[in-house]
Parts: sequence; C-alpha cells; structure tokens
Amino acid sequence: MVICALVISAFSLLAQEAPPSLENHQFYGAVHWDKTAKDPVTVVAKVGTNSFSAVIKKESCGEKTCSGSYGKDADNILRVQASAGATIQFYLDTVKLPLTSVYKAGEVTILDLNVATSPVEKPGCVADWKCSEWSVCSAGKQARSCTDANQCDPDKLKKSETQGCGAGMVQKTAADVLECSYQWDCTDWSACVGGQQTRACEQIDDCDSEFAAGTVSSVAGYSEPAELQTCVVGLGGSLPLKAAGATAGLPKSTLPSVKEDVSEQAGLSLWVYAGIVVILLGMIGLWLVLRKRSAGPPQY
Repeated sequence: MVICALVISAFSLLAQEAPPSLENHQFYGAVHWDKTAKDPVTVVAKVGTNSFSAVIKKESCGEKTCSGSYGKDADNILRVQASAGATIQFYLDTVKLPLTSVYKAGEVTILDLNVATSPVEKPGCVADWKCSEWSVCSAGKQARSCTDANQCDPDKLKKSETQGCGAGMVQKTAADVLECSYQWDCTDWSACVGGQQTRACEQIDDCDSEFAAGTVSSVAGYSEPAELQTCVVGLGGSLPLKAAGATAGLPKSTLPSVKEDVSEQAGLSLWVYAGIVVILLGMIGLWLVLRKRSAGPPQY
C-alpha cells in the first residue's frame, strides 16, 4: 500500500511539472508611424484572454515618419501559443488594429505594421530597379516593367519603361537619352473616418505627349498612387491586410532563432524528471529499511 501511494504521488508530481509546450507561431517585422505621433512601445498579439508581446525598437526618423522593428532579436521574439486555427488579434500598445492572423504551430511570419499617414521615408535609400527584358518592337516602341528591390518609396515601387525602337532609330548613348518620369501631385490624407482615409492625386507631367512628339526618347511610367487606405482611429495610418510569407528573400541572420530557448526548456524538463525519480527511489529505499527494522531479527 505504501509503495502504491508513493507511485501515485510521484505521478501526481510529474503531471504538475509537465514541461511547457515548445510549439509557437512567431511574428516579426517593421513598424512605421508619424513623427508627430507618440512612439509606440509594443506590438501585442492576443488570443482570447492570453497576450503575447514584443518591444518596438526605434531605428530612424525622416522628415514626417519614423520606423522601427519588433521580434528580430533573439530576446525579443513575438511568440504566440494557441490551439490550431485560432484567430490572433494584433495591437499597437492598447490600440486594436484591423489585422488578424491564423495560428499555425511552427510558422514564422513577416508582419509589417504601417500606421503612418504619409509615405514611409527611408533616409539614404537608393532604388535598385530590377527590370524585365524589353518587349518586341511594335509601332516604333517597346516596353518593359521594373520593380524597386529596395522598396524606397511606397508610391514608386513599380514602373513601366517605354523607349523608341525600329530600323530608323539612331542608337543613342546614355548621355543622349532624354527620359521623362511620371509625376503625381497628391493632397494630404483625410482624417480617419470609418476605418478609411482618402486623398486626391493628379498627374502633372507631359511625358506621353513629349514622347509622341519625339522630344524625349524614353518614359518611366509610375502607377497612380493609392487614393484610399485603411486606417486606425487614434493612430491614423494605413495597415497591410496581408502578411508576407516567412523567410522569403531574407538572409538567415535576420530571422529569429528558437534553438537556444528550446534547449534551455528541454534541459529544465530533464532535470525536473531526474529529480522526481531520485526522490521516488529514495523514499522507496527508506520504506524498505524501516520495514526490515520493524520486522525484528529472524526467528529460528
């Protein structure tokens, strides 16, 4: 009976000291906000009544906007633990964002938060245009599409380039090429009403007519800037409604690592188990010694 009681007690201790779950869904990314606004301190993820957070590391400020990051340092990873398929709600400090994600154990998701009312500034950023091949010459012109790999200006992430071509075209050197770029003039964003902001944009260049007249040899055409964006009352800016995939195009050194944390928790769990086993064996040994003594000397 005593041994049974000891075994039951040991299993009770094991149940109480069960190792914590190592499963989690990690988030990290950039945060952008207006320079005139109060600096946000934390990114918070909530699942039901459980909260998980990471501190925002302020990195730089331009003329109108500031930028920072969260979840990129090993000691500041935003780890969320929940049941499969649970909805994760995000906050900047105490302000609820119109942004959710679905919990997936083992996932690492890049989630950028932009609540700035002006285009995000990146001081010193130089565009790195990656362009497709020129199209076949048709009607005396050819085109290609380009994307800024550095994403310096959110209003100029992509452009189309058009140039003259054909047998009658004289090959020009770089110094002879006259390029015209689309220019857009936009009003400031309106106040945040009903979760949306608006502005009006107008093209103010004559690139198309100048190209048709032959006064310029190429045109860089940027798409019209967005005139509608999602916003958050109390913060004012825009928010991405889709999270980018994990690890895409990023060096490994920028990704959060969980190896150190996992080994620490696993080591702690092993010591807990070993300690319980030692205590259990000691108690059984002590009980056997006491029983032998109480039985007295053997009878002949």
